[in-house]
Amino acid sequence: MASIKELPRWEDEVYQIARGDKVEGGVGGIANMQAKTLAERTRYLKNVVESIPDYREFTFYKTENDPEGKLAGIAETHDGQLFRVAQGIDSENSFIYYRNDDGDAVPVAWQPGTELVKILSNLISDQGDNPFSVVFDNGLSPLGYKNGRLYADEFEKLYSSDSGLEFGGSIIDNNPPEGWRFVIYYRNGLVMCGQKDDGTMIGFGEGGSGGGSIEPGDTAPDYDSIRMYSGTATVRDVVGKRAGGRFVVNPDDTTSEEIPGGILVDVLGRRWYRQADFVSYDMFLAPRIPAATLLSVQVALAMGNRSSAIAYLAGVEAADKAIQAAHRFANIMKIPVRQNDGAFLMLVDHEAEVRTNTDLSGAIILTSANSGVNEIRWGPLRLLDPSAPEPMRMFNIKGKPRIELTAEELATFNATYSKYLKKGSQYLPYPKLYAYYGGMFYALSHEVEIYRNGERNKPRDRVLYREFSRIGKNGALTERIVKDIPDGTIGYAAIIQKEDDFLEFKCPHFIELGDSRRFLNIEVSRPMVRIKNLVHTSWQTKEGANKQVISSQADSLIKISRIWADF
Repeated sequence: MASIKELPRWEDEVYQIARGDKVEGGVGGIANMQAKTLAERTRYLKNVVESIPDYREFTFYKTENDPEGKLAGIAETHDGQLFRVAQGIDSENSFIYYRNDDGDAVPVAWQPGTELVKILSNLISDQGDNPFSVVFDNGLSPLGYKNGRLYADEFEKLYSSDSGLEFGGSIIDNNPPEGWRFVIYYRNGLVMCGQKDDGTMIGFGEGGSGGGSIEPGDTAPDYDSIRMYSGTATVRDVVGKRAGGRFVVNPDDTTSEEIPGGILVDVLGRRWYRQADFVSYDMFLAPRIPAATLLSVQVALAMGNRSSAIAYLAGVEAADKAIQAAHRFANIMKIPVRQNDGAFLMLVDHEAEVRTNTDLSGAIILTSANSGVNEIRWGPLRLLDPSAPEPMRMFNIKGKPRIELTAEELATFNATYSKYLKKGSQYLPYPKLYAYYGGMFYALSHEVEIYRNGERNKPRDRVLYREFSRIGKNGALTERIVKDIPDGTIGYAAIIQKEDDFLEFKCPHFIELGDSRRFLNIEVSRPMVRIKNLVHTSWQTKEGANKQVISSQADSLIKISRIWADF
């Protein structure tokens, strides 16, 4: 087998085999041209690298005739070149680097060896229980780590960046906001203690000394101990299996309504905020379906006795208000909602507004004969039936507000820019869009594109021309327009802002029992939503079943995974 004969040269281009080329081997054959070019480039680079003086380190060793190894290094290097001499395994240094200075070996650097590492290791071991302390020559140890704590006994002052110091989620801000001399607050912005410019002390005990007092609350799962409190402490703990937690006074809030379990208002009008990385429905005293009742419902359903299952739920308290409160507080604090066990009955009389990540996997939500409404509600239909009643919803996932064009803006758009809404176009130079790169533009014409079943009298049987596309830069659209929208006919248009991140909603197991009850389990009113682990079991009869589990607006982007429906 013959080998490719390469020369050390650089070719600027590598030949690309064309469709019409006859692929042949041999010298000069097209099949070997690319390999030959790359081989010659490699040979060229090898020669260049090996010609660099510092390509290899010049390493020399001590001998009887050359006890320092410097003589051999000087003999083998040129003026100005570096070489190194191995020092042996018992030396603190592994190598000493020298420069050939006109025949003299001048030391310029050294590399630590294993012996030096052993010395440092022994020094650390000699510290005993405090291995990472800093000890001065006089024996003082100003900084160290012992028993899980970092201490600084001898520090006179401690300096930090403009961000301040953070300890376990509490921040000492050395650049406090206007109106404050200093302040210590939690990561979510609630003040733990501080002093205002007018001398007002926040969060300190009697006489302005000591930190914010912590007084245990009741062991019962309620919050009356805080509501009835009139003392000076600004931090209190409520102890309870599911509802317990820490509450801190927010001195800047004097107007918020109480959210039971999240914001509590005491007899002095102070607002106590729950401190938490997430909240659950239990924290807001959502009544669970008792275990015995839930078992009876499950047995009745297993036997096909739906009416008995509904009867068992007749005396169960609904959890709607607590669930709505949990999400309302989570939205204020921008924290997740997690409820991974328990069963809850919902009447679906008001919707829970969801604006943060929610994990309900493991929980069960049941609806019964009193849930929702006993009528079909499709909801308002823009331009065609805007006054239709809203459907009832369990959860409504919302985000940034949509920016709707005013009547004046619509008139300008129709006169100047609606002509760009043509099939295949990716250009819409409407200036209002430029500030919303990455969002979506939605336009709805008042002209009818399709009549369902030929029906021309019912508004909901009319399908209007509509279009939406993601907003690019400087008038560009990232998706092509797919229809020719009649010029000057846009009756509604809006910009749907890009969200900062995806919102994830992990579903509970939805179980529906009541016949002829109408509601939506989830409505998605924002883009960038992931709905996961949806399990929906309906025991409604086919004639009256509520089949619409998820509703999304036409301009929302949602991703749904793991859906199981049982009808």
